[in-house]
Amino acid sequence: MSLAQEEPLYVSVTEAKRLLGFKDRRTIYKLIHRGYLKAKKINDKTFRVNYASIKAFAEVAE
Repeated sequence: MSLAQEEPLYVSVTEAKRLLGFKDRRTIYKLIHRGYLKAKKINDKTFRVNYASIKAFAEVAE
């Protein structure tokens, strides 16, 4: 697997919303705060969501 094809470690909240098929970013923030998605806080207003936790959540939600 080349470097360009590797999965990202973290994605934006907007990208997480798109990947999981939600209409509202607030749902992603709720999932982060409830511990269903792992994320790191970049600054006071910005989170990056762990891509592996998005995949794991999607598998459980099926």
